[in-house]
Amino acid sequence: MIDERREFQCYTRFPAYETANKKDTGFLNRISLPMLLHGKGFARVLTVVARGYMYEHDAPDIEHARRALCAWCSIPAEKKEAWQFDTCFPELHEEFPQLVDEQGNGWLVRHVRNVIAFVASSPGSVTKSVQRNTEKLASTFEPMWRKKVIQFQIPLFAESTKSDWLLLFDDVLANALELGPLRSYTAEVSDDGAKYLRTLLPEKMPLQEAIELIAYYKINKFEDSQWAPFPSTNFEAFFGNTNFTHKYQKSFFDNFGLLTKERFGVTRYCIYNAIAELVQVTEI
Repeated sequence: MIDERREFQCYTRFPAYETANKKDTGFLNRISLPMLLHGKGFARVLTVVARGYMYEHDAPDIEHARRALCAWCSIPAEKKEAWQFDTCFPELHEEFPQLVDEQGNGWLVRHVRNVIAFVASSPGSVTKSVQRNTEKLASTFEPMWRKKVIQFQIPLFAESTKSDWLLLFDDVLANALELGPLRSYTAEVSDDGAKYLRTLLPEKMPLQEAIELIAYYKINKFEDSQWAPFPSTNFEAFFGNTNFTHKYQKSFFDNFGLLTKERFGVTRYCIYNAIAELVQVTEI
């Protein structure tokens, strides 16, 4: 999460579809099955992709980034009416050969198909839960994603839509423009600091997860506030499981800071200053 360039690579390069053990979810490449099943967490994913291409040549190129988003999201579909938005962008293959193929299959849909094929061919390499969710994904993802790609393209100031608080390409591009080029950081804590943090951690919660949460807060804290955005779905994908959300979250914030209730899909958090100061972040 704090290494955005590495995160960008995870969203634009295909991983090795294999596992070291049944709990290994590296083949998902930081896009979890719940994200794919429920369509959540893509605001950050698309913003990282947009920033990677918007600043490809230093000066921000908004239209280049918009085309990259279309290529990444592309999925073949029959266009029933001339006025409808396209969901398939094979014409962008020459500009973004890594993001969309000549048939209009974007990076994400190819990745999902690869995941489904891997699990189907190697069921003994993953957990039963992954098998069940992947079977469900095979029948639900592509229809859901076609609808999402249409929604993404709705103009920011459209007078009417079918639902409120849609994620739009216009929102993503605005966020990308504000955040600027991708950044990468490392996080370190002294031996004494690590020892102290361990005394505060919920039982069995990995120290490295706490360090990542603290470092992300320090990097992304709003300039005029004590708060930072808390992309819990993306943290789950990064950690490779839902343990933090389901097991550790309440106890963690009892000792480490504060977490707001979700409002319209947005959650914020803060880390107490004395704890935040224990983690040193360095831009690389």
